[in-house]
Amino acid sequence: MGGMPPTGGRPKRPRRHWWWLVPAFAVVLAAVIVVPIALSGSDDSSGAQVRTPVDEEQKPPEPLPDDSDRRAALTTLDDIDPCDLLDVRDLKRPDGVEKVAVSSHQCVFAGGGESLTVTLGTELGHLRRIESAEEPVAGVKAYSMQGDIEGPGSCTWSVPVTFTDVIEFRYETGSDEGDVSCSSIKRYAERGVRTVRSSGHGSLFFEPDEPDVAARGDCRYFFQPGGVEDCHPYSGADPRLKGEELLAAADEDRNVQCAVFKDAIEDNFGSQLSPVVWGEHCFFVSPDNTYLFRVNADPSFAPDEYGAIGENRREVSLGGFPAITFDGAPNLHDVYLSPYRDLSRAGILHISARPLAGRGTYRDDYRELSDAEIDKVYALMAQSAKAHFG
Repeated sequence: MGGMPPTGGRPKRPRRHWWWLVPAFAVVLAAVIVVPIALSGSDDSSGAQVRTPVDEEQKPPEPLPDDSDRRAALTTLDDIDPCDLLDVRDLKRPDGVEKVAVSSHQCVFAGGGESLTVTLGTELGHLRRIESAEEPVAGVKAYSMQGDIEGPGSCTWSVPVTFTDVIEFRYETGSDEGDVSCSSIKRYAERGVRTVRSSGHGSLFFEPDEPDVAARGDCRYFFQPGGVEDCHPYSGADPRLKGEELLAAADEDRNVQCAVFKDAIEDNFGSQLSPVVWGEHCFFVSPDNTYLFRVNADPSFAPDEYGAIGENRREVSLGGFPAITFDGAPNLHDVYLSPYRDLSRAGILHISARPLAGRGTYRDDYRELSDAEIDKVYALMAQSAKAHFG
């Protein structure tokens, strides 16, 4: 499709392990990974001037999902004994080892090299829900995560009761050697959910298709530390827009930016990626948490203004369109293309492409785009430019 890199291949990028020496809890670590690409244009890795986010929408915004009624009902957790949810019949039970109520909201059984803990009302935020595998438990919405920062020898099933709170079932082997199959641990969460239902508190849970984060539509797959109130699903754009008229429209309506890239992203990476708008940008998010693409179409800046502080900065030709490519933050690849075939002329098509870790398995590192994936990014840029600028 004309988007191949120049002869000689793409330079190998050094792995930057220092990025991961961040103290800590997994959710903080993952937020550090996601933030550089997701932030608005006020902190671009290239050092070029970027405008502040826009606030306007063409139509009244869809209200955010609300869980205030559920939060008011959280007191019903006080009526539940966590030890009642701890079914240990399948665990090794050395003589004298019993379930222990650590608090009114937590119960633990530890013995024979295994432990199982139930916690009522612990937190599972938006980002962690994106990173966790989503799978119903006993007919209600639930998430699982295999492993944690201490190693692969654990599995956690989380059953939401509000947008932030869950009933958590955590199994540990007591060893950091060997994986734990979350599918084999699921039965403990299923038994706990059924116990809650039998006690008359089944209304605490979410149906499998019920929103459980404060986000509209596919914005549930997009995270910002300050919340995603400004995130909206793509609402369409005039398909007749071309050339300078298109860039001018994109400057006023961020949905136009999505339209520029939508067909090419679907052709090269699949239709599972969904466009959403936030800040001044369009993002393509994936329900399986494998990619996050930020795209822009902008009339005000020239491609050669970008990449001054990036790594591996190069000038390439993508389908006959000159472009600047470079690596920004770790595992982030940027392309700034000139639709006018002049890198010094104002007007850009831009993509920041980041691979993500998928869902359901904890990772304390990051993966980089493969050369084949980079080729797809180049191909979609060439395809987008050709479709809208000829």
